[in-house]
Amino acid sequence: MTSEFEFEFEGEKVYTGMKMPEEYPVSFKPYPETHVRPLDEILDILDSPDRVPARQRWGQGKLINQGRRSSCNAYMAAAMWMRSNFYATGKWVDVSPEFLYMHINGGQDNGSMLDDGMKFMTDVGICRRKVDGEQLIPYQSYRKNKINMETLRFATQDAANQKAGECYQMPKDSPESCWHALLSCLAGRGTVGLAVHVGRNYMRSGKIAGYDRGHGNHAVAGDDIVKLTESPNGVEDLGIVSPQSWGPNFADGGFTIITIKHISGTMKYHGLYGLRSVLTNPSDVSLTRIK
Repeated sequence: MTSEFEFEFEGEKVYTGMKMPEEYPVSFKPYPETHVRPLDEILDILDSPDRVPARQRWGQGKLINQGRRSSCNAYMAAAMWMRSNFYATGKWVDVSPEFLYMHINGGQDNGSMLDDGMKFMTDVGICRRKVDGEQLIPYQSYRKNKINMETLRFATQDAANQKAGECYQMPKDSPESCWHALLSCLAGRGTVGLAVHVGRNYMRSGKIAGYDRGHGNHAVAGDDIVKLTESPNGVEDLGIVSPQSWGPNFADGGFTIITIKHISGTMKYHGLYGLRSVLTNPSDVSLTRIK
């Protein structure tokens, strides 16, 4: 039986994995209005000669591939944390999406809730991918009971050093206000988590993602802003660069641009998130800000 999260790209199966919540999630504080930047300020940041575009900074080497698992929420969260941590500390730390996924999927490879992944990364954290050169949680793992108990205990302790810090839920009163808050978070060197709907058009994405109408079945990270027109007049004229979780051959070298249209329907069902800080030491209650 074909999974509802299964799609085909260049003859290979790829997976989404975002389940519909029973009710709209309200686990995080709303993005503060004081953090919403005027459009002119966002454009000034984009035009700064000192600015290094995220895609140029990371390149394809920092893309992560969820493979044949419905683990998009975990891969989105991991991509957000790794980039936010670099902005905050100047260090790149590879973390394990599999560790997060196996804690939010109910023991089955049948997807998960976007909100659950963000909550787990905030409350428990996400362990490093390797320690002393040894992989902690095997790639594509999704069941906790298949992991050695001592390894899982160590991974859980390690996860406390890689937590989400200042995480907010974006406004849902209108697509424009939600998009403006997402752009503001990115302009402040934060990262964002988005819900999109994958169908036939999305699977044909290029530089700009194809659009499919739907409630949302796929979670993707966003790490930068681009102009969609030469002279933007509103937030709808800006797009969000998204490192995809299907490898470097998908879309535009593994990246695509998400537009306000992509979240205008999905935001009615799923929370969208902005990460502005990380917590890297459980004994230190202060957060490392990403302003």
